[in-house]
Amino acid sequence: MLVNKIDLLPHLEIDLERLLYNIDQVHPDVERIVCSAKTGEGIDAFRDWLVRAAARAEVPA
Repeated sequence: MLVNKIDLLPHLEIDLERLLYNIDQVHPDVERIVCSAKTGEGIDAFRDWLVRAAARAEVPA
């Protein structure tokens, strides 16, 4: 699960820890990536996830 725009958290009425806790309650094994394009936080993890997803999607010739 990608949680984006975390740079906006100070301006929103959302508790990130509560959101992540609730996600774990519904789907405890889901991979979570928390990121912000503005600050760069989590972008490397998101890129790595995209690379892994692309590798899984490759069909052998």
